[in-house]
Order: sequence, then C-alpha cells, then structure tokens
Amino acid sequence: MSLDLRAAQTLTDMHKAGEERLHDAIVLFARALAIEVAAAAAAGKPLAGTRLTDGRYAVDIHREPVLLYYLPDPDAAALRVTDLIWLAL
Repeated sequence: MSLDLRAAQTLTDMHKAGEERLHDAIVLFARALAIEVAAAAAAGKPLAGTRLTDGRYAVDIHREPVLLYYLPDPDAAALRVTDLIWLAL
C-alpha cells in the first residue's frame, strides 16, 4: 500500500490537529482495506467501495469523518490511496 502526497498530508494534518485517535484509526483501516482488496482480487470478487469512472474506488469510513479514495494496481499487487477527504468541523 502506498499513499499519494495529498493523502499523506491529510494524515499529517490530522496528527498535527491533535486527532491522534482518528489518525491511528485511518491507518489501521487503510491496512485492513489493503488486505481485503488483495483477497477480493485474488478470488475474482468485486473490490470494496464504489467504483468511479476514473478507475478509483471511493470508500466512506464508517463512523469517521473521512472518505478514502484508492486505486488498485494488480500488476504490483498493491493499493494506492490517492485521496483522503477529512470532513473536519
């Protein structure tokens, strides 16, 4: 799994804003998502989230104010998080 610059910056911003619990929850969620997506791809099943027209998938993280967008890379057997949208109030 890898993070694009904007996604990594959002995680850094969460941490700097004192949202360590949210930061850690998102990191754990992204790790679990990568495992789930790899298993689904290997089994030929649909990937988690809603597929967008540009090939990315959107995932609403349950009970957290964060949307995650990822792009699977089957050739590299990796998942690339392209965006994290933090709906901070």
